[in-house]
Amino acid sequence: MVTPTIAYLILAHRQPGMLHKLALALTHPQARLFVHLDARVDLAIFQQDHNWPASLTFIDDRVTVWHKGYSMVEAELALIRAARQSGHSFRYLKLLSADSFPLCSATDLVVFFDQQQIDFYSFWRLSDRPSWLHKVRFRYFHDTFWLNSRHAGWSRLLLQLYRRTLRYGFRQRPLPVGPNGQPLVPYGGAQWWALRAESAYYVVDSLNNRPDLVGFFRHTDSPDELVFQTLLQHSPHADNVVRRAAYEAWSLETSDAAKQADHLLAEELFHLTYIDWSPMREQPAILDERDADGLRHTDCLFARKFDENRSKELLKELEL
Repeated sequence: MVTPTIAYLILAHRQPGMLHKLALALTHPQARLFVHLDARVDLAIFQQDHNWPASLTFIDDRVTVWHKGYSMVEAELALIRAARQSGHSFRYLKLLSADSFPLCSATDLVVFFDQQQIDFYSFWRLSDRPSWLHKVRFRYFHDTFWLNSRHAGWSRLLLQLYRRTLRYGFRQRPLPVGPNGQPLVPYGGAQWWALRAESAYYVVDSLNNRPDLVGFFRHTDSPDELVFQTLLQHSPHADNVVRRAAYEAWSLETSDAAKQADHLLAEELFHLTYIDWSPMREQPAILDERDADGLRHTDCLFARKFDENRSKELLKELEL
């Protein structure tokens, strides 16, 4: 029997057609797909009208995911647990959104991950990106519907007042101590990681054993961009990450002024995912034919975001 190499962990909440395209593109005898569908969405909408690969599982442990909330981390942890409990022994777990798409064949992806020995995720100490320090300095309540800035429908004035209240009235407590007994140094990075199974399981076990860590991160801003980076960079797996030396050299050589301006090493060099954050487009951009040349010349293995209608012509090229 073929031993699976990689588990694709997919976060979905809309576009069943796009998810189906992604699933077909990733299908391989050495790959398994686990999908977390937001608990607000009717599973039947995704299951009807699509012939899903046998290697794909819609996991039962579903949560309602709120923008920038700890619920996003809970969905990711549910996916990791599903892969861990599936009976397969994976080498890698790759987190994806349902609006992602691979830039090479399913076979090429399996061969790539079968040859790797390191973790792939972007990471930086928050002191190297001061604009992110607010994420751990103040207490946020994104998982509370009427306090969530995207879902509550507040006016700009009320939103500014709320954020000012957070800064003056809800200071975050210090970070919990790490394995060495010293307070954790906060790290951040993009959400889209590819981790060796032992690294992903380390994060799950750490949170299971440390309710103080869960309590802290539950009230941070976008903890899905903090939890994995912070815990792994204080773990036995800290040095076994892509471009660690390059990051440390950049940190030493880059001026404080450049860091204040968010001049960072290119994230895609770390997490294998092409994302366009051009200020004149959506944040991030919905990819279309304008991006074809950039996708042809990137070293990334995946790209996002795609829309099954607006990205239709570009997807046709990628599916060839």
